Amino acid sequence: HIEFVICGHSHEDKHMNVGNCPVVATTLLWEGFDLVYVDYDHRLMHTVRVGKGEDRTFSLATGEQLS
Repeated sequence: HIEFVICGHSHEDKHMNVGNCPVVATTLLWEGFDLVYVDYDHRLMHTVRVGKGEDRTFSLATGEQLS
């Protein structure tokens, strides 16, 4: 069972779902990078941006970006 997919080296932050599985892309390293942690109790994936960009939260239940 795949809970989520994270990929990098994109030219912009992106998010899409494959079914209910969130697929999250992050920007190029010199603009910033994401620290990722997963809260399995609440079924959430959090990305904390270091550098240019915003923090994001995703539901592991639906794949939806919550913030």
